[in-house]
Amino acid sequence: MGRPSTPEQRLFALGKALRHAWWPRQLAAIAIATPVALAPAIFFPHGADFLTVPLVLVAAALGLQWLFLGRRLRAAMEAFSWVGRWEWLRARAEFGDPFPSSPHAARSFVGGGELPRHPAAVDLLVGAGDYEAARRLADELPADTEWERFERQSQRAWVEWVVTGADDGRPEAEAAADKLDDPEDRLRAEAVLALAAARERFVAGGDWKEPLVGVRERIGTRADGILRHQWWTAQASLTAALAVGYAIVFALPT
Repeated sequence: MGRPSTPEQRLFALGKALRHAWWPRQLAAIAIATPVALAPAIFFPHGADFLTVPLVLVAAALGLQWLFLGRRLRAAMEAFSWVGRWEWLRARAEFGDPFPSSPHAARSFVGGGELPRHPAAVDLLVGAGDYEAARRLADELPADTEWERFERQSQRAWVEWVVTGADDGRPEAEAAADKLDDPEDRLRAEAVLALAAARERFVAGGDWKEPLVGVRERIGTRADGILRHQWWTAQASLTAALAVGYAIVFALPT
């Protein structure tokens, strides 16, 4: 996979890095689970019906997918998902549901009127490709509390990194994070900074998982089970679709 070199590529860089790290493992899990699932039909042709093979496939594939996920990639995905879910829930509370999740949806949304001074509005403008408006709004974000000052700095740094690829703004965001006294605010700030470091390392060709693995340890039990919201649903859906295909094949008269 080529390194991101444009704003559009940098915008989705970390998500693509996670998906590209996972897909070979998922394919390997399904490749191994398939002959395991077909074994009953091969060795016990009169005892295997249209339910046996799909059920064995689902059980074997999901078990192997969890095994192949591995400690480091799982920790990186959990940290990424923990931050993303928190940001999504907050954005949904401000803008309603569904919150735009694609460049096309973002462009349609921002074209509907003036946006509030909210960090999620900066993300929407970046997603819509209106980088100058995103820069202006990031500069205008509230800064009445230590958390708001951190978030304004981190959003400034985020926009500049997407637009130019430069990480000049991260030292200011780190300095603002150092001033946070509330433990929960400090943890969220560390997680946001870990995502920024992971993005920068990925673009530079370095170990992008390491910052996420490190912050996952500090997140602790807060992120336990976080992958159920998206990752496991996606794996189960794909595996179930394959299982249904097998069920149809074995249900057809021979």
